[in-house]
Amino acid sequence: MIDHLKDLMDAGVDCIKIEGRAKSAYYAAIVTGAYRHCIDDAAAGRPIDPIWRD
Repeated sequence: MIDHLKDLMDAGVDCIKIEGRAKSAYYAAIVTGAYRHCIDDAAAGRPIDPIWRD
């Protein structure tokens, strides 16, 4: 969904939930960090860095 963050923001979505119940704390930290960077880029009008998709 990282590639769709700008569309979600334009639609008025201001909260997203990242599922990770069966995942480690490490996974949760990496995923939330990636989304934070991508949301900041989308809000500033910058293209999303492809490294966050990996």
